[in-house]
Amino acid sequence: MKVYRKIKQTKFIKNGLNGLLTIHDHGGIAVSVDHKSIFTGLNYEETESYFYIDKPSTNDKTIIMDRLFS
Repeated sequence: MKVYRKIKQTKFIKNGLNGLLTIHDHGGIAVSVDHKSIFTGLNYEETESYFYIDKPSTNDKTIIMDRLFS
């Protein structure tokens, strides 16, 4: 299992599900398994409890934010 030092965690609710968005100090972004749809079409790593993008591009970040707040 990879261990990262996290700088920010934000709990959010989308489509009636509780979720967790984590932004790591080196720029990686993770979301809880319930919110896999946020990463649809993006390249991500998959674990048992979350999905993770190590180095998201500016376009990836824009897509993720649009999906979170739409």
